[in-house]
Amino acid sequence: MEVSPIGSIPLKAGGSKERQAITIADETGASIAVTIWGELCHSLSAKPGMIVAFKQCRVSDYNGKSLNASSAAQDIVLNASHPRTAQIKKWYSSQSHDQILKKITPLTESAGTGESRQDVILSFLEMQHSAENNNDLKFNQKTAWFKVNCYVQWFPFEDQQQRPMYYHACTVCKKKVLEDHAGYRCENC
Repeated sequence: MEVSPIGSIPLKAGGSKERQAITIADETGASIAVTIWGELCHSLSAKPGMIVAFKQCRVSDYNGKSLNASSAAQDIVLNASHPRTAQIKKWYSSQSHDQILKKITPLTESAGTGESRQDVILSFLEMQHSAENNNDLKFNQKTAWFKVNCYVQWFPFEDQQQRPMYYHACTVCKKKVLEDHAGYRCENC
């Protein structure tokens, strides 16, 4: 569908890594972004309209749902010889690229139905009742996820010196530093 330009992101350990997003879609109207990393950005010559098959992708919840491609070149196949390839080529060639883009919707938490999930506002008590009344959750068949936005008004610590809610960290290793007569020192570095 679409191939973004190659970009780079900084790594926590220092340095950077190149990445490129390829948006893939099919006739169902769903699309998803697949991110390729490192040398594959330069060696893969995908262009809009090509049929691309990805194996060994990892599902990510970044910006809705997305995929991270395997770093092995053999897990990405351009114009694969598969019966589904002919079906997708026929669908893609039957319309203009702009028409297809207007009909495509990104894959979100709705699992490809094309509709975004609406947030439902619940109290903590309603969340608890919802979890208690769902048999799949009771017997560990499913996991419930709740997005909570809140403001903290009070911390239950009587003595902030004994148990502060934050600590000073080393700028290099991010571990806790100790205060001494010269300032702060890191025991790890």
